[in-house]
Amino acid sequence: MKKTLSIFLFFLAGWNFGQTYTIQRSNWQDAGYKGSKPVFSQTANIMNFGGNNSGTVSNNAALSVAISSLSGSAGTIYFPAGTFLFTASLNINRDSLVFKGAGHDSTTIVFNLGGVLNNCISILGSNVNADTTIFIQSALRDSNKVNCFNPANFQANDWVYLTCNDSLIMNDNWAYGSLGQIIQIQSVNANTLTFKSPFRYNYSLSLKPKIKKIIPHHDIGFECLKFKRMDATTGQTSIIDFDRAVNCWVNGIESDSSNFGHIELNRCSNIEITNSFFHHAHAYGGGGKAYGIIFQFSSGECKAEGNIFMHLRHGLLFQAGSNGNVCAYNYCFDPYWNEGFFPTNSAGELVLHGNFPFANLFEGNICNNIVIDDSHKNNGPYNTFFRNRAMLYGIYMNNNPATDSVQFLGNEVTNVASGFYNLAGNGHLQYGNNIKGTITPSGTTNLIDSSLYLTGGTKPLCMNAYSLPAIGMPNVYTIGSNEAFDRYAAGITAQCSCSNIVTSLNEKTEENSSVKIYPNPSSGKLFISEEHGRLQEAFIFDLNGKLLKRIKLSGKNTETDV
Repeated sequence: MKKTLSIFLFFLAGWNFGQTYTIQRSNWQDAGYKGSKPVFSQTANIMNFGGNNSGTVSNNAALSVAISSLSGSAGTIYFPAGTFLFTASLNINRDSLVFKGAGHDSTTIVFNLGGVLNNCISILGSNVNADTTIFIQSALRDSNKVNCFNPANFQANDWVYLTCNDSLIMNDNWAYGSLGQIIQIQSVNANTLTFKSPFRYNYSLSLKPKIKKIIPHHDIGFECLKFKRMDATTGQTSIIDFDRAVNCWVNGIESDSSNFGHIELNRCSNIEITNSFFHHAHAYGGGGKAYGIIFQFSSGECKAEGNIFMHLRHGLLFQAGSNGNVCAYNYCFDPYWNEGFFPTNSAGELVLHGNFPFANLFEGNICNNIVIDDSHKNNGPYNTFFRNRAMLYGIYMNNNPATDSVQFLGNEVTNVASGFYNLAGNGHLQYGNNIKGTITPSGTTNLIDSSLYLTGGTKPLCMNAYSLPAIGMPNVYTIGSNEAFDRYAAGITAQCSCSNIVTSLNEKTEENSSVKIYPNPSSGKLFISEEHGRLQEAFIFDLNGKLLKRIKLSGKNTETDV
């Protein structure tokens, strides 16, 4: 393979640091499962409890017996290789339970519910309706304390649902009450409640904010298997529905043929979805069909990272007050919808869908189309698109009404013929976006942040071999990648553990100690030394991604003018 070297130069003369920027951040570093995921000591193999892996006999009764064998203790239900048919929905009404297979290409769980309007799997927590209290002062964004009226029914570590009278903000009555958060109490001191997470919105007294206690299910996991639904439904049903759930996870699964969504997140916190593959649906028209992961009804601090989405109407969709979530380093492709005169491949893959989702982060994703739509009217403030690449129709905002205060930094729109960068609304932050080869806005060339949720030198799951930032300046325009994109290119869809996929596009000179480039900064001459003499050419770019020079390398040492 031909070895090349890409060099980014800081020039001593004529350097313009350009405009500055201030990002309205949220506590995105808290998204995903909190702490280390548990490994349960008890395992029940469904085959030992009457399970059948031929795909012809229902396993509902066998699964019930297998779960009962754990006697309420934490444990794993193991599905070996084969096809396991279920003819009725699975309702998970307990905590600390993992469903694990032998791999998505070995274990398939098939649902055929005969068109019944039920989800395949439901994890449903509960409300404690008697335990409510109203705020007696406004709850301010970034604060985590508030005074309440008579909080005697609450104690540390309780989970609560913060809701508001939001009928003037939400467009649809089914979304009323979803301006809020799922948060955990840290302490109670007299009338003051302190929470473990900050408020992500200014909940003024005019909104009449209040909290009610919930009992969410926790530590439910799905790993290393494939789900497929055989039957279409006339209404909105999903393959996995998390509702009032916290600290749960999905890793290394494949999900085939959704109706509404592959995964719904309703009134959830700290759900983590990784390394998985979501594809195809039974129908692709309007009314809620063919979605991948749906973040809605106040769900917050959830994370979808390193997943692949194929042939869906919308891959990752945010609506109904979802806030503080992270959608990062995913790969979406082959979008498809039936929507009148619009091209069938113009459906949004990263989508803000209205009814006021706010303060969500989209980082490092590779897709075709990013859409901020007005299907359910307003989206909220500070949704942030950071270092994503949109390769087909680009970034598009609807305007009836337009959404305000969206943040766009370091994104790439790469299709010269059909790519849009069409913004509507007011108060947007724009910085360092490369739109078909042009930095937008002009002069915004010093984007210094590599990530808006990763801290302490951590990297996204399965991306330890990658350098950050992965996409956007100072990387070469269109060249940066993420693990999900490279994984699919290598023929791998879902994975239970990291495959360490690294392509030649991700070779970094700083990882090769045999290469020396000096001086840098440079005011004229540049010297390139490579002790083995294996590099054949070098591409020299400025920090706007503009190619300055392409040179042939001669042996171990090369001198050139810049």
